[in-house]
Amino acid sequence: MRGCVPTEGTHKAQKKEKEETMEQKEKDPKRHDCLYWLPTLTKGVCSCLRGEDGSAMLANAHEIPEDACRECPNYKYRYIEFPLTINGIETEPIKIWNRGEAGTLCSVRMAGEEAGKTYLGMYLGELPWMLHTSFTEETGVLETSTVTNPGIWVFSLKRIVYGAECWWRRVKDPSKIRDITDEDIDGQWYVQMAKALAMKEEKEEKE
Repeated sequence: MRGCVPTEGTHKAQKKEKEETMEQKEKDPKRHDCLYWLPTLTKGVCSCLRGEDGSAMLANAHEIPEDACRECPNYKYRYIEFPLTINGIETEPIKIWNRGEAGTLCSVRMAGEEAGKTYLGMYLGELPWMLHTSFTEETGVLETSTVTNPGIWVFSLKRIVYGAECWWRRVKDPSKIRDITDEDIDGQWYVQMAKALAMKEEKEEKE
């Protein structure tokens, strides 16, 4: 089964984490806007992504005290600042690829407001989902590319549903389609990990 939308319990944990992060950002906006900054689950500690060459990569991640982070002279704003001088624009061709055979029937359970019901759909392939644009300061070049996502035509909804907004799996016989249950979703390793992190945070708060 495929999907990347958490259950209701995980949604609550993520919402709480987002609210706490926003509260911290209001208190310390500069540090939270730094290109090299990442939060951690340890109080008083954050993660720095800055390498010796000034690059920001997960491979460079190392933990430092928040006080040291605030006093760091290597602050760099993480977002694009305008106006920009553009020396060129490079566009990558749209790459279409499939996870298996397009035209395969699928069972689809929507997330969000339409959650709960399982629909019959048809896998169309990895379709263009959104555009990604990056700017390289050293060259002044804007690079654009297409982000793909599994596209599924849901017959009763009469629209394309993307894998990022549902749980889905292939079925061979539509007459034997069964509901995608909460137990199926809870069994996914990333859902279990998110719940474990939420429980750890709740335990630390009580202590």
